[in-house]
Amino acid sequence: KATVSVLYCGGGEGTTYKMRTKMLLLGLAVRLAVVLYAMWHDEHMPVKYTDIDYEVFTDAAGFVEKGGSPYERQTYRYPPVLAWVLLPCGSVKIFGKILFSVVDVLIGYVMCKAGASERASLLLWVFNPIVINVSTRGNADSLVLLPLLAALYCLQSRGFFASGTLLGVAVHLRLFPVIYLPCIGLYLLIVDETLRGKLSAIVRFGLGFVAALAGLTFVSYRLYGDDYLENAYFYHYGRVDHRHNLSAYFLPAYLGVGVHGGFFPQLLSILAVSFRFFRYPGYAMLVVTMLFVTLNKVVTVQYFTWYFSLLPVAAPYFSLSSRTVFAIVLTWLLSLILWLGTAYHLEFKGFPLYTPLWSCSLLFLAANTFAVFSVIRGFTGKLKQG
Repeated sequence: KATVSVLYCGGGEGTTYKMRTKMLLLGLAVRLAVVLYAMWHDEHMPVKYTDIDYEVFTDAAGFVEKGGSPYERQTYRYPPVLAWVLLPCGSVKIFGKILFSVVDVLIGYVMCKAGASERASLLLWVFNPIVINVSTRGNADSLVLLPLLAALYCLQSRGFFASGTLLGVAVHLRLFPVIYLPCIGLYLLIVDETLRGKLSAIVRFGLGFVAALAGLTFVSYRLYGDDYLENAYFYHYGRVDHRHNLSAYFLPAYLGVGVHGGFFPQLLSILAVSFRFFRYPGYAMLVVTMLFVTLNKVVTVQYFTWYFSLLPVAAPYFSLSSRTVFAIVLTWLLSLILWLGTAYHLEFKGFPLYTPLWSCSLLFLAANTFAVFSVIRGFTGKLKQG
């Protein structure tokens, strides 16, 4: 059976430290070039390159700069720390994109520390065109993924307090990393043979997690009160989008049909995967993420970076044939392109294509389901050696 070995090369077969540094700097240079191109594109093209969310971020930062609240900007649904970080955008509009690009490259470095091969981090993250597109359009998810990957590295290195602290920061910035708590909690039960060691690991991780999350939440609430809770937390529970949403739930949302029950398949799948694969936290987190995104009632392109960031870390623990990899990539890309083309004619041309777009969403759901079950079937349960 021919297997794809390009994703993981152990035993010192990766690039040298000097070459890795050059590749990371090249990845940063590519991003900065795209950021500069985007400035021209936004001025001359009818469809903007920059994500509307970036305008929301920078507007919110502008309100803070003037002594106001970031929540004066309608549709700002994030913690205030994001607006604080982007305060320099008032002077340099592209500061946020530059920051996101730098963090992107740092993620490539951290995932190598967390167990990914240098080759996998370069192919699947640093030079991944989807990842480059997401950060240079002005999406801030890299600010969440950096502490998440660092938390995984600290967990594997037995730095449990640091791991909990970093995960708490990630959850404060965006809620979705909370889905990793079941597999991490189970993993902490096997990090030591003694009961005292197990309890110590759990307590240290828990203290770090609660201190970071509660501390940041307390400061945010003291400053902005109920506006913060409503926009950063409660809004996301009932969030239902029928535009720019690849999920098959978009049409029921458009028709006004309740979709809140969709959370239960996610919960059951997260628990099942966590119990099955918790001994391999990087792999378990990848599968949990893929299932969570696939079954979510809102799916946008930046969500794919969530599992792209974990794929290099998990690659040593599963093996896929070349034919399977080709089938995954082909079906995923074709269904995505078909969805994007149909959505463009619906949203920008005004054609009534809701049913065809929903069919495209179902095809994309099938492609993602095929991908995640292929990864599960390919699990080897042991570290591949180069």
